Amino acid sequence: MHVTRVELDNIKSYERADFSFEPGTTAIVGPNGAGKTTILEAIAWSLFDTLDYSKDDFLRRGAKKGSVRVTFESERGASGSSPLAAARSAAKSCAGMM
Repeated sequence: MHVTRVELDNIKSYERADFSFEPGTTAIVGPNGAGKTTILEAIAWSLFDTLDYSKDDFLRRGAKKGSVRVTFESERGASGSSPLAAARSAAKSCAGMM
């Protein structure tokens, strides 16, 4: 599988972000707190519905809802690949709010 694109909307420090990835090895670099891990967490959440904390905590501070879309290619033998996408969205819970 080759992840070709990650789109974030109101996820952690990202208001809106769009990352494209070419085939081969990709390094995500930046200072502490820049959002490198968020990109990986977004891929895991979108594809496998797994987060190490609540969806409320994954949303950008002050946002009521957010979403992740991951586009990828699945190897299909010698015939090439087929583009696929997985998306998830979340909204702030209203528990305890008046």
